[in-house]
Amino acid sequence: MKLASKMKTTSEAYSQIGLHDARILRIVRTDDAIELSLDGAALIQGHPGNALTGDHLLCDSPVLRLVGVSKESARAWDDERGEWTEHDDPTCPIDDEIMEAKRETDHFFFDGFHAEKWSEWRIWATGFCLSWETDHPYHREQD
Repeated sequence: MKLASKMKTTSEAYSQIGLHDARILRIVRTDDAIELSLDGAALIQGHPGNALTGDHLLCDSPVLRLVGVSKESARAWDDERGEWTEHDDPTCPIDDEIMEAKRETDHFFFDGFHAEKWSEWRIWATGFCLSWETDHPYHREQD
């Protein structure tokens, strides 16, 4: 009999969670939450959940759950018109890599690509929880 693996979680220090270059694999919405299944994430050196010295802790099969969601908005950059426009697919505003992910005063902000257009996605939420199955150190190559 195979036992279910225990997920690891953190709801601390969002600014020390690295989502750069992570792909959004799936988005699930509930009444007051949005879950993003990602292909990777990292706890940056200094994050309370990363006990490593000098290395990032890479998280495998991470899920970012934003809780207390009250609204969201998405927009895309139109190169031809040179302006922001309403997003063609607001249910999946970023379908490629996340380039930036940050928590602002009252919302979470993501930007990245969707169908070759630059996109921004804002989600007004009261908190977050990142969960993942396994992790391992990321060793940077020395110059």
